[in-house]
Amino acid sequence: MHRNHVKKSFRLCYSFSRGGSQALLLLCLTWLLHLLPHHPTSATLYWTWIAASSSANQYGQFNLPAFTTTSDDANYILGGRESAQTWTSTNGESLYIFGGSGFPRSGTGSRGYLQDLWRFDVETRFWTWMSHSNSYKSNQLGNYGVGNTAHPDNIPGGRWKAATWIDDDDGLWVFGGQGMAITGSPGYLRDMWWFRQSDQNWIPQNFASTSSLITNQPGDYTMPATTDTVPGARYGPVTWKVGHRFYLFAGYGYDDSGDVGYLNDLWYYDVDARLWNFIAGGTDINAQGVYSIQGTAYPSTISYPGGRIQSSSWISSAQDLYVFGGIGRASTGTEGRMNDLWKYNTGNDEWTWVSGPPTVNGQPTYGDKGVADYANVPGSRAESAFTQKRGEDIFYLFGGHSTDYNGGNGFHNDLWEFNVATGMWTWISGSNYRTANGDYNILGSPSLTSAPGIRRGPNAWFTNGTLVLFGGFGRDSSTNGNLNDVWIYDETYSCDQILYTDAAVCSTHGSCDSPEVCSCEGGYDGNICQHSICFGTLSNSPSVCNSRGSCESPDTCSCDTGYAGDECELYICYSVLSNETDVCSSHGSCGAPDTCSCSAGYTGDNCEFSICFGV
Repeated sequence: MHRNHVKKSFRLCYSFSRGGSQALLLLCLTWLLHLLPHHPTSATLYWTWIAASSSANQYGQFNLPAFTTTSDDANYILGGRESAQTWTSTNGESLYIFGGSGFPRSGTGSRGYLQDLWRFDVETRFWTWMSHSNSYKSNQLGNYGVGNTAHPDNIPGGRWKAATWIDDDDGLWVFGGQGMAITGSPGYLRDMWWFRQSDQNWIPQNFASTSSLITNQPGDYTMPATTDTVPGARYGPVTWKVGHRFYLFAGYGYDDSGDVGYLNDLWYYDVDARLWNFIAGGTDINAQGVYSIQGTAYPSTISYPGGRIQSSSWISSAQDLYVFGGIGRASTGTEGRMNDLWKYNTGNDEWTWVSGPPTVNGQPTYGDKGVADYANVPGSRAESAFTQKRGEDIFYLFGGHSTDYNGGNGFHNDLWEFNVATGMWTWISGSNYRTANGDYNILGSPSLTSAPGIRRGPNAWFTNGTLVLFGGFGRDSSTNGNLNDVWIYDETYSCDQILYTDAAVCSTHGSCDSPEVCSCEGGYDGNICQHSICFGTLSNSPSVCNSRGSCESPDTCSCDTGYAGDECELYICYSVLSNETDVCSSHGSCGAPDTCSCSAGYTGDNCEFSICFGV
């Protein structure tokens, strides 16, 4: 928490105490402690590379036709790509990815717009190629068939940066993007598709005319909604789902006049009625943002974000729609990347400027890694990966094309967390600079240094409490290109700063079963199994080995000079053990190293001399 916020908060709590309200004082202090910066614990999150290649620009590796893969085929791999379309199943167990810009199946063409559909299983860490048998090439046209009618030959054209939603039956929905339509060259799209899971078919949605099947078409903002009402062709919008409504905001494309630029229009698609509804924002391109009082909600006609593309979006448990950054227009006509955060209340039709500057190209404030603070803010950026935990108001933001701590621009690999309850950003992983290579370590093995390299246009999901990251365009361990690597960011605990998967953990004498808790093998003890046990005594005890040696390994004493025996319990007198019959020349006892106590009639250091009549 920023120092000024702390002072103000304590003054508020102090006023309650002076007023005699102990209940309000307790409540105030509890609230204040909740807002104070949190620090990382020994249960730490780490990156682990879990699938596909550690090298950029890889072609896809899979057989024909589709759907023939087995669940244990680790060689089924999609090609490297960026800005693909993604979904997470309603149960959180399956991750889907469609298209993007990148590499098709090996031997079938060059880099381009893709139209292949894949499912990834995080548990098995294998890909399944799901869609149309001809979807393995790049820059392929769509096959639209008949509107609203399923057919095995239907398939959207290759594309990237489209809008996506998933319905309650795990149906996958796609709108627009940039790529291929029914004919001609690549362009901006405004077609709507539904992949129905029950029969694994693509279904083109209702279109009033063939204009929706070609590129670069203007929007129709007619309200009340008709079958003609439709957003203009665009790419790079952001989306949300609230009930049976699919929300869409902004992007780069066509307004109602056919002009091309940054858009700030807000729409929803009524899944039941199969109709688009225009609800807020402008009908013209390149609108500037209007930033009223920060933290205060205003009607969408008074305060609103400007036109933008390739932003990041999340939805809170209160069903508020959040959007962060992107490229476009802030409070002036200057074009640039942004790092402002907005939220939209669907019930009241209100925008709130939450945080970040009202200008473009804002620099970041990283603060301390792992420590939340009101002053923290990611640098202005676009083409980031973003996701959130189900049912939690914790938002995640990774990488993208951003401004670093010294004002330079480039790709990043920083991971941020935004807490809706506190309103604070936390930098939790990655570099604050734009040159980080990927550190892959061993496939499937986390390490303290492992991390994805800098990149733009990656995709992210949250599944069963684990953040999953895929691909993008950026850096492998040394070079730039389209990536197909898969990473997880998960709680990977350690003992004494050594990961539980490391052979050196717990001094190589046990297992790290939970954060900072070693389970030691027989013969070892200590918080990290660093002490061997010799005959019931720890190696660090002063009484180990009868205080006459050191415990080198379980029940193995290394005796000091002059001592011997399993537990160093024996003395040595002139190279003879104290329990041997010939010790001290068989004429005495060995009571200490080289110290003989001679029997009557014998003398000498080793009792080697007999005494005759006192001589």
